[in-house]
Amino acid sequence: MLQRKMNHPKAPSGRFGKGCVSALAVLGAITAFAADSPFVEENFPVLSACISGSKGKDNVAYKGVAIKLDHDAAVLFDKDLLRIAEGWTGDFLNVKGVTFDGSHGGHSSIDGESVFDTRMVPGWLGEGMVFNDPRQEPFGPIPDTLGSFGGYYINGDQVGLSYTVMGSSILEQPAAVHHDGATAIVRSFKVEGTSERLQLMLANLTGSEIDACSDSIVATHEGDLTTAIR
Repeated sequence: MLQRKMNHPKAPSGRFGKGCVSALAVLGAITAFAADSPFVEENFPVLSACISGSKGKDNVAYKGVAIKLDHDAAVLFDKDLLRIAEGWTGDFLNVKGVTFDGSHGGHSSIDGESVFDTRMVPGWLGEGMVFNDPRQEPFGPIPDTLGSFGGYYINGDQVGLSYTVMGSSILEQPAAVHHDGATAIVRSFKVEGTSERLQLMLANLTGSEIDACSDSIVATHEGDLTTAIR
């Protein structure tokens, strides 16, 4: 198995241990992954490209990292906004563009059944900050004062993500579990150097039955492990 690491001196191994926080989203029916391009390794767990979610131009990870999980689930991480743009089940990607099929004017997109997504805003902010896009243009990285992407690491078929948020170092490992006919996506974190409470955008609830309460699910993190979901 080819292994790769980027912009970090030490790659984590296995699942993150002490100090981890998990957030689960129950997923729907499962089908099989399909590789649509000779440039996509069927058994390689990650692909980096400009990738659209199920809402097309309303949810694009211009610097996306698509990650295969167990049980034919997958997530799309946005390196610019430090968010999980979407989670889905079924087929992996519709690969498109010069790199994959020689075409111009288009890019890849997810190719399964969407089960949750997030808005095109930073995935993390400090407590009390509003989840709006601080960039002058709707592309490119967020200001370094808010956060920056460090790299991703591969350990077998597991993929870890490294980035900083408001001065804190974060290691994240997405995964999927299956029990009693249901599949859940799990996001596990190791947070170091936290000096203030952080907010994490978990899912966009637009069109759901609980719009009256909130337009998103947000987890707050303080210290080593104190976490609440609201």
